[in-house]
Amino acid sequence: MDFMTPEGGAGLGVLYLLRAMGMTVLAGLFLCAFLDARMDGRRARLIMGAGIGAVILANIPLAFLLGSEAYMRLTPVLLNLPVFVLFGWVSRYRDGRLLFTLTTLMAETGLVTLAGMLCALPFGGRLGIDLLGRCAAALLLLWLNWRLRPLYLEMQGMLRRGWLLFSLIPLAYYVSLYVYIMLVDPGERAENLTAILVTSGMAAAAYTVIFFFFQTIRRQEQTERERQLLSTQVSALRRQQEMMARSEEKLRVHRHDMRFVLHTLTAMLERGDTAGALEYLGQSDKKLNDTVMAHYCESPVLDALLAYYAEQARSREIQVRIEIKLSRKLPADEDELCAVLANALENAIHACEALPAGTPRRIEVAAASKPHFCVEIANTCDGKAEFDRNGFPISREPGHGVGTRSIAAFFDKYQAVYSYSVGKDGMFRLRFLIARSDAGTR
Repeated sequence: MDFMTPEGGAGLGVLYLLRAMGMTVLAGLFLCAFLDARMDGRRARLIMGAGIGAVILANIPLAFLLGSEAYMRLTPVLLNLPVFVLFGWVSRYRDGRLLFTLTTLMAETGLVTLAGMLCALPFGGRLGIDLLGRCAAALLLLWLNWRLRPLYLEMQGMLRRGWLLFSLIPLAYYVSLYVYIMLVDPGERAENLTAILVTSGMAAAAYTVIFFFFQTIRRQEQTERERQLLSTQVSALRRQQEMMARSEEKLRVHRHDMRFVLHTLTAMLERGDTAGALEYLGQSDKKLNDTVMAHYCESPVLDALLAYYAEQARSREIQVRIEIKLSRKLPADEDELCAVLANALENAIHACEALPAGTPRRIEVAAASKPHFCVEIANTCDGKAEFDRNGFPISREPGHGVGTRSIAAFFDKYQAVYSYSVGKDGMFRLRFLIARSDAGTR
């Protein structure tokens, strides 16, 4: 990772070793910023930290055994490669996304080295100035990485192709720095300064294009989610309209038959057949109840959406229980709240469908507006849910997890208090609360 190779003397050899160790620690920090682990985030960071520490400790005696010149040549294999392998083992992805992350790391560590060289150049290559330049560049890149981390992790989940092509950019930049710096004598590096700066500018421009490409993909994904939600809402409203039409037809038929029912009841009572009259009245009442539509809340769109997903679940032989007491005034945008409930209910239905045949399948929805707006959605599950450091469930299936990110954005926007959990009763639960003091129609 380090381009500047001190030459001549044990002191410089030790300095190189210390600097290489420092760059390895920095590389670990860069990797943690990009890490989308296949396990719990805290556990992954502990493994990375312990692994990097073990690699560094193992390299100290190796450096003294091999000697500075031999160790300098073998540094990429003895120090850098084990860290890369460790990151690949911890990472969720083992394809072009992993390669892009590693090549970006190489380019960034190259930038840190370049910053140290450029800062020290006017001062005759003083090592203290070089170190200060590296530290400043490292801090700036760490801040930038953590700022871009959410977008990068989101893109890793959305994009499955094109990463190998993206990887050519940091790889080409790293090779150019290697040629311009590593393969020339320290005193001649200033002659390549123009080429180095031009190459760095081109790499920065390429990464800017990638960043805007990611932003475009995110907007397209958001537009697609909104389109799907609108389609679901329209389907729900149409379905509710059809149910209303069927209910009205049943009611019309029942009104038409009411005269015959009354004549029949009168005849039974005149004959003294009270038991028969009561049984007949019960059957008539049951027919009347069939004309009643289930309503869950005062919001027509939410009401239709809940009825739609309840029907979807029941058609898949999933028991559904909905207990909702919501006022017409909601603490969040109605469409955004619909998106949250739609995503959560779709996830619940998918989780129930994934259960083995014969396993109880159940979805429960509860919500209330007072004293605060709170919602709970629960479903039976296999009990193997994993959660990230923010408490959100981790999806291992390709293409999944977008709905969870949409829910996370809603919670962040409305400062909701939320929790995901798996209870001892085998139910996966999502609970969230929005304080009424922050409420208002939006």
